[in-house]
Amino acid sequence: MSFFSILFMNAKDRAQAELSEMPIFFEDLNLDQVVESITAVAEEYNLKPFYYYPIHSIETIHFRQAIFRDLEKANLNEAVKSFSEKMVIVRRYLELISKLHYRQHKEGWQIEAAYVYCDAVEKLNEDLSSIKISSQGFKEFRIYLHNYVSNALFQSYSSEVKQVKTKLESIQYDLIIKNNWVRVKKYENEIDYSQEVLKTFEKFKQGATKSYLHNLLESAGMNHVGARILDRVAKLFPEIFNEMAEFNRNHASFMDETISHFDLEIQFYMAYLDYISNIKKAG
Repeated sequence: MSFFSILFMNAKDRAQAELSEMPIFFEDLNLDQVVESITAVAEEYNLKPFYYYPIHSIETIHFRQAIFRDLEKANLNEAVKSFSEKMVIVRRYLELISKLHYRQHKEGWQIEAAYVYCDAVEKLNEDLSSIKISSQGFKEFRIYLHNYVSNALFQSYSSEVKQVKTKLESIQYDLIIKNNWVRVKKYENEIDYSQEVLKTFEKFKQGATKSYLHNLLESAGMNHVGARILDRVAKLFPEIFNEMAEFNRNHASFMDETISHFDLEIQFYMAYLDYISNIKKAG
């Protein structure tokens, strides 16, 4: 028993579904609006073709119904939902990297994406190992995921990601700003007044306040000043930045194709369940 898909029982159907276009009659029946509503919660994924593709096999229908019944179990639903949320973050980080300009900035976000990916995969494997599953699709995926996470290659990769991230987080440096110039130097145990500042202004805090944080993809860019500062930091800690660069070169593509497909297909189920839940709430 080997895992293939949680949506299809053969490769031909899956390949055709990915290329499906909306049937003409969808507009006549307002099904185009239904699909639009269902897929709106998962904009990072191209789910619409999977709703356009007609299923003619009764076996595939039963296969999917079993998946839905498993997802009605609260513990499995929560485990899959947590995995999906993390994978959305991974895909957003990867999208962000494609829009950045400075090498070390890109490499730092790649480490973040890889770290979240490993955490998502390892946590889902841990959760599935203790959950009672009935459907063929989930049973096969659980075996695949266990073998993937247990593999020495993934174990090594996950360990390296965590080591690099820990080293990056250990970096401390000082910025000395005077007039129009900025000096970057290693932190030398100077007094950190940040907590004192926060403590001073705590007394003025009154209830919930408006958040001025921007969307990640809108604010994570770096201007030339930030890039120069990052470049100086890299020169202060060459071993850590060289290790990060080498790691990213060796693992430019880190997401397993089968797990990536599972992530896409589970969004199909979760989006539909979310849509049905909203209809019930609306009465």
